[in-house]
Amino acid sequence: MTGPFIIDLEGFELTPEEKDRLKHPWVGGVILFTRNFQDVTQLKALTSALHALRPSNPLLISVDHEGGRIQRFREGFTKLPSFRSLGERLPALSNATRSAGPQASDCAAL
Repeated sequence: MTGPFIIDLEGFELTPEEKDRLKHPWVGGVILFTRNFQDVTQLKALTSALHALRPSNPLLISVDHEGGRIQRFREGFTKLPSFRSLGERLPALSNATRSAGPQASDCAAL
C-alpha cells in the first residue's frame, strides 16, 4: 500500500536524505516544482531515479503544471494557456480537450 503523504524535493537530483525519506511507507509520492527542473534530460533522470527507489511500490510523481503563469516546466514543453483564458475564448469542453492532450503527452514522455 502507498502512503498518504506527498513530499517535495530540494533540487535537480535526489539527496541521500531524500532517498531515505522516499522509502518510508507513509510516503506515497512527490510533487515537483521549477526548482527540480533544469532541462528535459535532467528531469527524465530524476523521474527514473524516483521510479528505481521503489519498483514494487511505485511513487506517484506529480507536478503543479496548470498552464499560464503556473507552468513549472518550460524549456522543451508545450507552452499552455491559462485555463481562465481558455474558458473566456471558447467553449470549456473543447478547450479542455485541446489543452489536455499536449499536457498529458509532455508528462507521459518523462
